[in-house]
Amino acid sequence: MISEAEATIRAAIKEANQPALLYSGGKESSLLLAMLERIGDEARGVPLLCFYDEWPVAPARLSYVEKTFSAHSRVLLNYWPLYRFMVPTAEGIDLVNAYDLAGTPLPVLVSTADRGGKGLPCVLDWLRLPKKDCPDFCFDLLICGGRKEDTHPWFGSPYKLNEMKVGKAKLLLPLLDWSEVEVWEAIRGLDVPYDVDRYDFKGTEHLDEVEMCTRCVRARVDEVYCSKLDRMI
Repeated sequence: MISEAEATIRAAIKEANQPALLYSGGKESSLLLAMLERIGDEARGVPLLCFYDEWPVAPARLSYVEKTFSAHSRVLLNYWPLYRFMVPTAEGIDLVNAYDLAGTPLPVLVSTADRGGKGLPCVLDWLRLPKKDCPDFCFDLLICGGRKEDTHPWFGSPYKLNEMKVGKAKLLLPLLDWSEVEVWEAIRGLDVPYDVDRYDFKGTEHLDEVEMCTRCVRARVDEVYCSKLDRMI
């Protein structure tokens, strides 16, 4: 499976003018990055595209992405959302960073956790973050780690990324038919570095969540405690 995926990537890169790897720091994109390294010179100049809002973000995940970038001689391009909004969930509030890539909308869901305490980031401050200029999106091939087993509230289940295009860029999913077990077998077989804190974490916090105060937007009472102001509002 590994050699087949690498052959698919190599052939696609050879035909593309400006390929890029969609990199999140997750296990699939870590495996794809390792495959690019194994392919060698043909894939040496492929940049990494990230979608990380500067704030709020799970600090450990962002730290891992930056660490990976510094360990590889590749260009890292980070894109900021065009706008932001909130969606209610059974547990509370989730955030959505809405990106626009050459006219193609890309919503990225961020789960929140409000565990109480003082000094938590405020969800309203997040909504008011100013927009930032993004690098030009000029790619004709995006290598992505999406798999059929994955789910997404907008893209559905199974993923239909193989039916999508981002601007004029073709999406290549070398792991589309892989299972999670097969991904981990390849990671361990190739000794691929991965985010140990995220996937092997034994504590109580969930590193895919952003800890944030959302009480004022989900309150059903007259007064709530504001973590930012440290008082009732």
